Amino acid sequence: MTDNNNNRRQQHVLNNKGIFLAICILLLVIIIIAFIKHGRFVNSMIFSDYFFVVGTVLLILGALTRTFAWLVHKRSILKPRDENEDDVAKAKLVLKKASKTLSVIGFVNIIISLIFVVIYYYI
Repeated sequence: MTDNNNNRRQQHVLNNKGIFLAICILLLVIIIIAFIKHGRFVNSMIFSDYFFVVGTVLLILGALTRTFAWLVHKRSILKPRDENEDDVAKAKLVLKKASKTLSVIGFVNIIISLIFVVIYYYI
């Protein structure tokens, strides 16, 4: 029983590291794109716009992924086919994890966008 709990904790830590790594990579990509497009005229409002747009897109993708997981679940209940139940359960789990990851990254981008707006207007 302890080994199973330790494995779950390790997977949870790995998932959190993956989310953190994805956020860091996305931050760098957005900053590089802003500097390439606007050169030395970049300010915090431009960063805010970029982060808000990316965050909103990621939230929409997270919602679509969650909806797709729900559709897979309903299809497997209402119209059972010759599918393996374990495969359907794994697919639902993967889609739910992807939805959670996209939503977390989207929320973080929107929060970063709000921080840049505060920096623009108050500093």
